[in-house]
Amino acid sequence: MDRLNLQHKVWTTMTNGLTSVPKEELDALLQRRPGGPSPSVLDVGCGSGIWCLEMAKAYPAAEITGIDLARCMPNNCPNDCTFVQSNLLDGLEKYRGKFSLVHSRTVLSHIKAEQRKWAIEELVRCLRPGGLIVLSDWDEIIVDEHGARLPAAQDKSDSKGSWLARVSNEAYGRDPIDSIIRFTIPDVLQQSAGIDQETLRMAFYLTPVGWDGGKTKNGALLGKMMRINFMDAFDAFKPVYLKRGFSEDLIQEWRRKLDYEFSGKGQRVFTRWHSTWARSRGIC
Repeated sequence: MDRLNLQHKVWTTMTNGLTSVPKEELDALLQRRPGGPSPSVLDVGCGSGIWCLEMAKAYPAAEITGIDLARCMPNNCPNDCTFVQSNLLDGLEKYRGKFSLVHSRTVLSHIKAEQRKWAIEELVRCLRPGGLIVLSDWDEIIVDEHGARLPAAQDKSDSKGSWLARVSNEAYGRDPIDSIIRFTIPDVLQQSAGIDQETLRMAFYLTPVGWDGGKTKNGALLGKMMRINFMDAFDAFKPVYLKRGFSEDLIQEWRRKLDYEFSGKGQRVFTRWHSTWARSRGIC
């Protein structure tokens, strides 16, 4: 399973479905209404297209559009699924006001902080009246098994911080504690004139990495998947580390320490995820 499909499996396991939104609400939103337009779904940052394909299977009455920076051409694509190579930051003018559901998952964390407010507002503009926006992402904060936040580990041997926090810091060029996406998303939606404030909801998820998470639901499965996901992500970021001047030996040492952290033999860690959703004003 490639990393994007693995991430999809992580999300659906955490949320017990294709989104954090209650299934009954999603079912009602995406049912075909006599005399009305077909329900429509936009997935921004669709990656491999797996979420779109599963949505098409679950909601055959809906027209699904996935857009991504990279070209997406999944096998056995149904007729009601369309994939477009496009960049959110170039604007989504052709999609404004057209969708019952706008979904974007693990995208905003890859956008510069100063561009996030505009990006969220652009996604809101793609909603039909009464449409639903769902924005989900990684929190970047790493905590220990007792819930205490862990700072980024340092290269000295007795460092007590998290190596996941450290390599994320180096990959994104910021300290994870500086990430405010979990605040930015609801703040922007609360300030949006197009959003029905009474419908704004949030959900948070705590997932173990490399261990079973104690009483965490599906903890053993999530822990295994998260370990694979983050090790694959570290390897994918290796060119970034090299470009920033870190030596091959140091990168391999980071990898060894990261893998040990994920083994659960020493310090055991959780990472956090969040999802925010709300309706646009009007009747869908």
